[in-house]
Amino acid sequence: MPRKRGAFAPVSAGVMPNDRCNGYVAAVNAAHVLVVGSMPELQSAIAGGSNGPHGYELYYNTEQDLAETLSTLQHINLPFLAAGPGWTPADVFEQLREKGLVSGKVRTVVWRRPNEPVYGET
Repeated sequence: MPRKRGAFAPVSAGVMPNDRCNGYVAAVNAAHVLVVGSMPELQSAIAGGSNGPHGYELYYNTEQDLAETLSTLQHINLPFLAAGPGWTPADVFEQLREKGLVSGKVRTVVWRRPNEPVYGET
């Protein structure tokens, strides 16, 4: 049975209440990807971003640029938000994977409550 968009498959570690989520892909908008949190390796991994009012913004012009940006974030193991209103970053990654523009699984994150992230993958 196909997985519903926005759902996630929990990893074996499940809830990690003492684990702080230092950074995650929070949104994919029409012109940029928003990364929230502290990820020192992020700025060295991806050029062309800037600090915005809500986090680190990575700009893209085309769907191929977006796919390359999300693939880079996937390779540095940054979790993608997998719950919330509208299309989540995990949903966008899945759609690009269906189009053959990205491959592999992506680490996901949702919160059970403040400071209690639940990690999975899709």
